[in-house]
Amino acid sequence: MGRELRRFGVERRIVSQSRVKTGWDSLTDSELKVVNLVAEGATNRDIATELHLSLHTVKTHVHNAFAKLGVTSRAQLTQLMRGTDLTDTSNTTSS
Repeated sequence: MGRELRRFGVERRIVSQSRVKTGWDSLTDSELKVVNLVAEGATNRDIATELHLSLHTVKTHVHNAFAKLGVTSRAQLTQLMRGTDLTDTSNTTSS
């Protein structure tokens, strides 16, 4: 299969640095896009439509992201994202 793909010009993706296994830096670009939409309240079907992906691919990204971030639910993910939001001003007092 690999030889056939190379005949068509498909090359292996070269990874210059190994990716960490857990945490935010471990997420792929696609997983991060999906995670952001999940935290905004989008369903898997909504995400699939918006990103032009299959429902199965979205489910895989959600599953992998949850494992990497150590969460088991969309609510936990949303809480985690709120906790890491650098623009969150809820802890500041207004004058």
